[in-house]
Amino acid sequence: MAKLNAGQLIEHLQSAPQAVAAWVCGLSPRSFRDRHAPRNGDGTYNIREVVGSQLKSAHDEMDLPPGPSDSPAMERWRAARADWAELDLAERRGQVVSVQLIQEAIKEAFVPLRRFAEQQIKEHGNGTADAWAEAVDLFSKELEGVIGKHGD
Repeated sequence: MAKLNAGQLIEHLQSAPQAVAAWVCGLSPRSFRDRHAPRNGDGTYNIREVVGSQLKSAHDEMDLPPGPSDSPAMERWRAARADWAELDLAERRGQVVSVQLIQEAIKEAFVPLRRFAEQQIKEHGNGTADAWAEAVDLFSKELEGVIGKHGD
């Protein structure tokens, strides 16, 4: 058997018969034919296009759960997948902020307020502490209400 240089091998792989294309994909010729791989005009196969097509097909199949394509479970999966994609896009656009980030920001915002409250308590006594406790309670309830409205 004569050895081929790289250019000759590429030329052969751009117009491979079905048996070679099936072998490259690890399939029987019949199974390969059933996958409807892209063909050249003369009925041969460009191995680069075949491999790309098979990889895309495998990737697409990995994204789908097993089962019938029109089942209620598939519809729920599609809805969940659409929700996930929408959330992912909103995160990338900066339209969604993590709860942890909000909690950290609120804690940081309250540091100077807490210092001021401690100073007021030292200067004016424990009666001021009760007023601060009531103010913090009101703020907490208001914050829970706002989060509750927008947390759905």
